[in-house]
Amino acid sequence: MEKTPFTTDGATTMWTLSGVSLDAAGLIALADLTVIAQRTALTGSASYLDALFIAPGIHKHQAASDVNGGEYPATGALTTGYVFRVENQATVSYLRSIGRPGHLVNVEVLPKPMNRTKTRYILRNIFTDEDLSSYLYLMGPALTLFVVICLLYNHDWWGVGVVAMLALARLLNVIIIKRRSVMMWKGEKEPGKRGDLLILLSQDRWVRMRGAVDDLKAVTAGQWLRDETV
Repeated sequence: MEKTPFTTDGATTMWTLSGVSLDAAGLIALADLTVIAQRTALTGSASYLDALFIAPGIHKHQAASDVNGGEYPATGALTTGYVFRVENQATVSYLRSIGRPGHLVNVEVLPKPMNRTKTRYILRNIFTDEDLSSYLYLMGPALTLFVVICLLYNHDWWGVGVVAMLALARLLNVIIIKRRSVMMWKGEKEPGKRGDLLILLSQDRWVRMRGAVDDLKAVTAGQWLRDETV
């Protein structure tokens, strides 16, 4: 079998063996990154628009429930004296990101406004600092569509097929995440009551979380994603 010497072009290496070409750059799609899982934890679910956001770590999407690193911090209710653990992995991940060793961080839990949709909220605040991340996120699907248009213009059907396969993989993961993120039981309703929690994280980090009791239960009690089925 005849072998052709490999050539190196920048960061991409091509090996050719009897007409078979292996592109090392394609392995980037299999990079073991958790950016998609982290975003899923921050947003609490997934959007169908995510299917057009092609990024490394697609195969790690369902690992979004592991973003807490296995930590379930002890929590004390300062108003009732009850002691329990924060079971919501996404909340633990967020608290770990804002906690500072040797410091007490105060957090206020507020209900999500119900008089505006997510799309209207993003469009209304797209140029504000707090929603700059949403603006940057929208660039991802836009760039994917731009790449598809360029591939179609150049009649690169293999490229279009690869992008379509990646988008399909993202879409299937989004559908599964939506099915797993159905709101589960969060305890008995206690309307009108205020809560005050002291959460003890690892590395001597403390968080004081205050808000309506029902809102505190929503972000601390129970899993935010159901377990995967075999």
